[in-house]
Amino acid sequence: MAERPADSVRSIEAARPLRIGLLVGPMVPVPPIAYGGTERVVAALAAELSRRGHDVTVFASADSQVEAALEPIARRSLWREGFRGDVCRRQVTHGGLHRRRQGVGRAGGTDLQREAQRRDG
Repeated sequence: MAERPADSVRSIEAARPLRIGLLVGPMVPVPPIAYGGTERVVAALAAELSRRGHDVTVFASADSQVEAALEPIARRSLWREGFRGDVCRRQVTHGGLHRRRQGVGRAGGTDLQREAQRRDG
């Protein structure tokens, strides 16, 4: 007999807690004050995953307010600072991407990263 979707959810919830990293661009805080659909979804996802007992870290601007651990990738959301340019260039120039990788590495990585490292050798 095939497993029902509700049974799958219960078995996932009963499994060991996962270490989950959620990465959001630094343009607006999480959750957003006004505009920001993706950031709103990340805030809800972080809250629910934390509620279910997972170890969640959100990588976002420092002015974010999440129901999980917050690892700042910018001192303040860039739109609040008036930034209107290429965010990728700014993050690389200021070492933001490198700091993100170091932060995850120091914490032992997420379960997905460790699985990929094990699989890839």
